[in-house]
Amino acid sequence: MLALVVVLAGAAVWLLREPAAPGSIAGAGLTIALGEDGGIALASGAADAPVVELWVDYACPHCRMFHQESGEGLAQMAADGDAQVVVRPVSVFAGAGEPDAGNSLRAGSAALCAAEYGSAAAWTAYNDRLFTEQPMQGDPGFEADRLVAWGQEAGIDDPAFAGCVSEGRYTDELAVYTQEAITRWGSFGTPTVAVEGEQVSGSGGALPTLEQIREAAGGTPV
Repeated sequence: MLALVVVLAGAAVWLLREPAAPGSIAGAGLTIALGEDGGIALASGAADAPVVELWVDYACPHCRMFHQESGEGLAQMAADGDAQVVVRPVSVFAGAGEPDAGNSLRAGSAALCAAEYGSAAAWTAYNDRLFTEQPMQGDPGFEADRLVAWGQEAGIDDPAFAGCVSEGRYTDELAVYTQEAITRWGSFGTPTVAVEGEQVSGSGGALPTLEQIREAAGGTPV
């Protein structure tokens, strides 16, 4: 079941927690670019590599689960030049009430700030940290000072990063990016994965596996 764009999305309670899988890949040629549409593009110079898009909400437990299972593999696909991976932060929990709405918006904005001011390696480390530190639904978390500290620990040393996070620079944009995703996909939840513009789902509407994403991208499942 996905985190749907309704107020009731915040009603589910998750009691068991597992450490998020690491996704930081030390690809020598891995670059990062923040697009005007809010897409955070990770690539290694292969301009003709298939585009894998991922819509995530950092307050979404299913996004955390997907990251545990496939985050490292997607980062490796980008580092190896097998795909251009575009992460698209959104906020499906913005209408869920506090504290989930604030958690979602602060973390999503911070991820975009990290893409603006950090390297590819720093951003992937920060992305990992956001999922590792994800609060349980209904619990407060993702305070601005901690979001800043995690970025600095990930290697983001531009002093402008702290201001970007503290002011919630991308909070309003997240609402726009979320609405654009709803318009594009209709029934929309997170995480959503698309390869070359076509949505990829697992069996019976389950989350797609890394192998299914690789196959859709024309690669060999591993």
